[in-house]
Amino acid sequence: MDELQTTLQSLVVGDSGILIDTITMQAQDCQITAHCTTLVASCPSCATPSSSVHSRYRRRLADRTVGTTSVTLQLTVRRFRCRNHGCHQQIFAERLPALMAPHQRSTIRLAHAFQTMGLALGGRPGARVAQTLGMPTSHTTMLRRIHQLPIPPITTPTAIGIDEWAWRKRTAYGCIVVDLHTNRVLDLLPDQAQSTIVTWLRQYPSIQIVSRDRGGGFAAAITAALPTATQVVDRWHLIKNYGEALEAALLSKRAVLRAACTPPESAADVPLIDPFVGALTRTGRHGPDAPMLEADIAARRERHAVLCALHAQIHTLRATGADIVSIAKMVSTTRATVYRYLAMETPPDWVQPRRRTTLDPYKAFLLQQWSAGCQSPRQLWRMIRAQGFTGAETVVTRYLAFMGCQKTKPRPMIHPTYALNNGRIPSAGHTAQWVLLAPMRRTANQQAFLDAVAAADPDCATLITLSEQFLAMIRANEAAALTAWITAAITTTTGHLHRFAQRLRQDEAAVRAGIAGPWSNGPVEGQIHRLKLLKRQAYGRASLALLRIRLIAQPPATAPP
Repeated sequence: MDELQTTLQSLVVGDSGILIDTITMQAQDCQITAHCTTLVASCPSCATPSSSVHSRYRRRLADRTVGTTSVTLQLTVRRFRCRNHGCHQQIFAERLPALMAPHQRSTIRLAHAFQTMGLALGGRPGARVAQTLGMPTSHTTMLRRIHQLPIPPITTPTAIGIDEWAWRKRTAYGCIVVDLHTNRVLDLLPDQAQSTIVTWLRQYPSIQIVSRDRGGGFAAAITAALPTATQVVDRWHLIKNYGEALEAALLSKRAVLRAACTPPESAADVPLIDPFVGALTRTGRHGPDAPMLEADIAARRERHAVLCALHAQIHTLRATGADIVSIAKMVSTTRATVYRYLAMETPPDWVQPRRRTTLDPYKAFLLQQWSAGCQSPRQLWRMIRAQGFTGAETVVTRYLAFMGCQKTKPRPMIHPTYALNNGRIPSAGHTAQWVLLAPMRRTANQQAFLDAVAAADPDCATLITLSEQFLAMIRANEAAALTAWITAAITTTTGHLHRFAQRLRQDEAAVRAGIAGPWSNGPVEGQIHRLKLLKRQAYGRASLALLRIRLIAQPPATAPP
């Protein structure tokens, strides 16, 4: 017992002026009785030392577990008389700041443990983890402990990033401010109103650099609050906005994209797949002799007819002068769909939904081995299982039947552009993604397709050339040619890309600083990702105060033993 008492003396009370009297062990519970040994205590109001004991009382404190054993400390605390007759507090209890806070029923160590778990997990999850560790508490206590943490003060930030975050997507937004030197969150703002942003920025005139995206009204707010600060447009948002403009421009060039996929004359004998038929065959093969499921084919044609009618209705309403919001309400669709259909001169093509399977990484290998002479489905299944495939043999058998593989070498049933986009005409979105890729990162099929698109239409060739020049500037962090690029884009393009270039000219200084400078909104996006995680941990019910303290407050330092 003496050895146990010495160990607990160092682990539980340490050198805080407390001496353990008795230790009682019951199953997984340890009851410790102790008393204070200091001779003098200071009045908390006037700091006058006193050695005159008035009375004693017992405090019961919960402490952290030692291993799997819960610890409860029953401490005898003294009351003293204040010797300063002018002090309003004539009687006071001695303070033990290294062990416990006034009026608390737990030690500081236990409170710090709850705060650390609460910051990481939240209320109910933190309480469940604490229960598992032998420190039972309620979720309200866990939240109360979190709110007791102090918010670190904001000193003199010089470079910040600002962006919006969604309270509720497309409904309510707030703002997040991050220090780009330390990558730490400085503050959460309850909304994205310009007045709110201006008020916050004016509190910190030391700010010299502000990184932002191209939306949300940030430019006007920063100019109003900090006219001498350098604004920086984030490069990732710049490429994202350009990609959206490029995709919108390519939507009107679907005939060119279709022409670029037209099979050559030498491949005229290769049968192509009817987009409405796809894989709908009773035998699972693409062959022309396979019977079709007429009901499913008719359903696909009917759904495509609905899309064509929607396209015609949107264009008709727009021709009568209706605005975008009114059209979206009248045809019961979203504004994004209205914009996309207005940019399309012809109705949309039918695209068969693609389903990803566990066999996808091994399909090329299977067809290669089949063509090389290995035509046993079981042997092929064993070969890919050795490579990591986890599916059944029937999956391989059905795929080989689906591809029309017989005991003889199978003939190609899909145009060679199959490797490009599974045999379908690439969409405007896919084409824009390939244009945004660096030339050395494109596959041979992607590069050949882009070359065919450029050769088929001069406007598309101009779009691809401008895109490669713009992205080369961003990747090389060289903004010297930005003005010339904007001028060329305005004079040689129309529509979405023309408007994009005009908006760049209005914000050219910030765009130039974003391309050539080292600053970006990467740390801000990372903190927004973390904020989304905290929101979802709380099932969307966390208040701004709780989100702010969990995002900004630091876990307490490890308490002394």
